[in-house]
Amino acid sequence: MNHLLEIASKHKKVTAGVIVAILAVGGAGFASMASHPATQTNHNVEAHASNNHKEALAKVAQLRKVMEAEKDDQKKLNDLKQIEVKYQKYKKEPTSYRKLTNAYQGAIHSGKAYFINKTNKTIQDLTVKDVNKENDVNGLNKKIKSLQGQLKFVNDNKEAVFTEDNVKNYGKQISGLVKKYQDRVKALDEQKKNEDAKDSESKAAEQSSQVSQSSQQNQENAQNQGNSNGQSSSVGN
Repeated sequence: MNHLLEIASKHKKVTAGVIVAILAVGGAGFASMASHPATQTNHNVEAHASNNHKEALAKVAQLRKVMEAEKDDQKKLNDLKQIEVKYQKYKKEPTSYRKLTNAYQGAIHSGKAYFINKTNKTIQDLTVKDVNKENDVNGLNKKIKSLQGQLKFVNDNKEAVFTEDNVKNYGKQISGLVKKYQDRVKALDEQKKNEDAKDSESKAAEQSSQVSQSSQQNQENAQNQGNSNGQSSSVGN
């Protein structure tokens, strides 16, 4: 009897073990089946995001190409501002992409560098090494006007192109040149006035001398005429 009970107990343990093994295998298979769709979904999302980035990169590259090829400075500036607006909008998105961020920043840097380099060249071209040797008033006035126009451009675009340090440095540099040129123009005007005054005095003195000589000549002529008449009268008597 006891022997039969032992056999029955062992049979139950074996059956239970088989059931546990089956459940374990089934559970693993179910877990594998459950995780596979999620992994597939993640791959699809990543692929979709990658495609979106490629399109965005291509658009930024095209915007940069158009901006750099533009010959009109105002249109080039508008293109730069457009890229900046799109970049600021992109920065507000919950996720970012390093290559796309670099593409935006590279395009913006290229546009700003163009205007900064042009400003530097303009100032250099309008700089007179020794202003005290410059005697062309019209030329100086043209330089003053051009420099003032360049300074206005810098101030008007201190957010789109120039930093606060740029504005400060350019303002100091341009204002210094303008003041030197204005002082030189003033000195040349004073010099011209003095020269004109001297010329007027010289002409007045010359005219006065001519009048005096003419008057003296007339007197001499009249005197000679009188003497001649007297001599004629004496001969007649």
